[in-house]
Amino acid sequence: MGDFPPRGRTRRLLTAAIRGATSRSLGPCQFSVDGAVFTALEVARGLELRRLWVTLGLTLEGEEVEVYLPFCYPLSEGRAVVSHDLLTYILTLLEDDESYSIATGRVRSIADYSCQLELPPVEYTLRLGRVVSIASLLKDGFQACKP
Repeated sequence: MGDFPPRGRTRRLLTAAIRGATSRSLGPCQFSVDGAVFTALEVARGLELRRLWVTLGLTLEGEEVEVYLPFCYPLSEGRAVVSHDLLTYILTLLEDDESYSIATGRVRSIADYSCQLELPPVEYTLRLGRVVSIASLLKDGFQACKP
C-alpha cells in the first residue's frame, strides 16, 4: 500500500514514464493494490460503478490492538476485499519488522524469512468505515473520502 495521504508517486513514476499511457482513476480515494485490481476487474467485467460499493477506511481489531487502515476497500458480498494474510501480518509481525528496520536501517524482505513467511494463527474482526458506491465518490469528489 502507499502512503496516506497519497503522494502521487504512481503518476510521477509510472504513468508519466510510459509514453502514450492513458491515466485512469477509480476515484479520489486511495485503494490497496489488491483492492484496485479487484475493482478494475469488476468494471472490466461490466459491473456498473453505481453497483460497486466500497468502505472508506477499515478498522482491524485484534486481541490487544486496534489498527485503522485509511484506504478505500471494495466490498464483495458485504465483506471487504482484503488479504487475510496481510491482516494477520499486521497484527503479528509488522511491529517486529518495523523495529528491525529502525535498528538496522534496512527493510526485511521475504528472503529474510527464507521465502517462507509463517504467520501464526490470530483472531480478528473488521469494522467497516462509511460504505458508499464508487459512483458517488466520483460525483462528490475528495470530500466523500473523509471517514
